[in-house]
Amino acid sequence: MAIPELDVSQPCVALVHQNRAVSICRSVRITNFAHEAGIETLKEYRGNGFAPAVVAAWAIAVRKLGCLPLYSTLAENHSSQSVASKLGLAYYGSNFTIA
Repeated sequence: MAIPELDVSQPCVALVHQNRAVSICRSVRITNFAHEAGIETLKEYRGNGFAPAVVAAWAIAVRKLGCLPLYSTLAENHSSQSVASKLGLAYYGSNFTIA
């Protein structure tokens, strides 16, 4: 079965556990110079180190394309911040909203 979203989300890396894709990282914003990670892990598999593993593999694939891998997260997303921390990623910016 073809999944059209994957055609524009490359590179895409999945971790398969017991014949099931349990964590996936793919490019969700792409420029000629950088790719931003989009990651999903099935709820029952979180906390097992799967997310950092797929993000690391995805980053290697992005670098092989000659681009910079970027990982962003919201200030309130502590799970995502934990993934970033496990990978030793540096905080590089902030966003704000004007209402």
